[in-house]
Amino acid sequence: MTTVRHRPVFLLHGLGRNPSSMWILRFHLRRAGLDAQTIGYPSTRLDLDGNVDFVRSELSQCSGAEPIDLVGHSLGGVIARRLGLEDGHPEIGNIVQIGAPNLGSALADRMGPFWAIRRACGPTIADLGKTSTPLPTLTNVTAIAGVIASGKDSATLRGPHDGAVTVRSAWAGAKHRHIVRQAHTLLPTSAAVARFTIAALRPTAHRHHA
Repeated sequence: MTTVRHRPVFLLHGLGRNPSSMWILRFHLRRAGLDAQTIGYPSTRLDLDGNVDFVRSELSQCSGAEPIDLVGHSLGGVIARRLGLEDGHPEIGNIVQIGAPNLGSALADRMGPFWAIRRACGPTIADLGKTSTPLPTLTNVTAIAGVIASGKDSATLRGPHDGAVTVRSAWAGAKHRHIVRQAHTLLPTSAAVARFTIAALRPTAHRHHA
């Protein structure tokens, strides 16, 4: 008998959030037949490198011997891409980034110096400043960017944006790109985001003969 199996999918939340912020997306993925799980990490207590190390350790304990797929919102998407560039365990298949500041965020540059923001967001906020350094395009990365109605040029964000991250930054380095009409914080709750994510992950199905 021939069955279709999918890689396990691990969902990574954004800065200052927790796994519950990904539960709606996890529900959609599970309903579509994907083995989706959430991973928590202390996003506001560590810098970017520390968060990458923490998530790597958690994944190595949870994933077993199989390759996995990653879905990350905001900072979680940045971490997912970083892990996808590594050789080692676990092996990363497809990556879906949701509103990830791949080129940083001018909003982080503007708000980062404020003491209250640094206290609330932790050291990672300093790692999310805007950069013009180009990223290599990865064929296994799907990037979903949000756009809000007022998301036009402003004093802080240039070009279409979701209120925190520009489309240009969210799309950088991704082979496959999509836009949804949603604000940054609410992206993981979007049905459109769920549809694009499922479509990106389903091609990883492989035939297993039992």
